[in-house]
Amino acid sequence: MLRALGVADWAGMVRVADREPERFHQALLRETGFRFFRPYTRVVDESAGIEWVRWCAGGTTNATLNALDRWRGTPTWDKPAVIWEGENGDRRSLTYRELDREVCRLAGGLRSLGLRRGDVVAVCMPNVPEAFVAMLAIPKIGCIAMPLFSGFGAEAIATRVALGEARVLITVDASPRRGRMVNAKAIVDEALPGKHVDVDDNLFEVGVSSLTLTEIALAVDERYPGQVDIADIFDHPTLREIAEFMRRNNH
Repeated sequence: MLRALGVADWAGMVRVADREPERFHQALLRETGFRFFRPYTRVVDESAGIEWVRWCAGGTTNATLNALDRWRGTPTWDKPAVIWEGENGDRRSLTYRELDREVCRLAGGLRSLGLRRGDVVAVCMPNVPEAFVAMLAIPKIGCIAMPLFSGFGAEAIATRVALGEARVLITVDASPRRGRMVNAKAIVDEALPGKHVDVDDNLFEVGVSSLTLTEIALAVDERYPGQVDIADIFDHPTLREIAEFMRRNNH
């Protein structure tokens, strides 16, 4: 950035950012290789007043394009994108290629539920790799991600889902927290009573649906009988542990 701006040090870069924001951000976008589907016409548009500044006016882009898609066909594609360690010491990693596969699978599943550009999708998940998948799959199809703290109670979830007008909420069956398994799905069920995925020809029930990996697996099996090994959806130890917990609790 120093070379791109023609300055000698950090203080010089800050001066350019303060005095010439358009020049600064133009250089920043160029140096980071930030991509757009449609190029912007102006980096900074203050025509409506400084309190209503529009950035990259006229351009269109996507978080998934820049975080994931841009690396396809490069050496980075087979390097780790997510390195995760659970509180019990379990470790998982996903390369960009593997992450892309999971993101595309979930994005396709969300589309099959009838979600379209501009719809709000709430995400109430613990810190697991699937949370990364969800947060990239949602913008990939043009939807708006609404993160919810996985420690929220039913009332807090219900209030935020209503205010945000979320059409779908993605959660987990259960997750470990401080040495014990927390039944996250039960909390979501209390927050959104009677509003679940309706597995029929449309695969979508108007209203809020709470989706878990178990329900997604069942939906896939019903829609594509005998064509998908459902065990593949629960293909790592953390998910097996969660599935076993749900079985023990008759869910």
